[in-house]
Amino acid sequence: MKLLLLTLLWACGDAAPEPATAAPGPSASTAAPEAAGAPRDIDVATLKGKVDAGATFVLDVRTPGEFAQGHVPGAVNITMQELPARLSELEPHKGKDIAVICAVGGRSDSATSFLREKGYGTASNVLGGTQAWVRAGYPLE
Repeated sequence: MKLLLLTLLWACGDAAPEPATAAPGPSASTAAPEAAGAPRDIDVATLKGKVDAGATFVLDVRTPGEFAQGHVPGAVNITMQELPARLSELEPHKGKDIAVICAVGGRSDSATSFLREKGYGTASNVLGGTQAWVRAGYPLE
């Protein structure tokens, strides 16, 4: 557990862009098996369709300052550091589609692994993060 928390804290500094094909984070190999129809990673076009259809819960793991600068419409902000302590807030979404996003994909990848290990097998990492969302021309709140 200590290693996982250290990994989560280490991944919080993902200010530099990552390629969309980045390898899974250090804890991905221990992630829970994928639920039927719940891919481990999704792109922003897939997320946009799910958001438009009201078919996903979007968890933004960036800092409150980053979140305030603009986020995917309807996203809920729980930072990486707060996620373990606030996991109970996600209980109503357990078994539902959860899209995890950050700035470029590093923190969300680690958070997705953490959530899957905690039984949230439908959690998906948004590849490229909010930067990819903006590059695609999608709106922010």
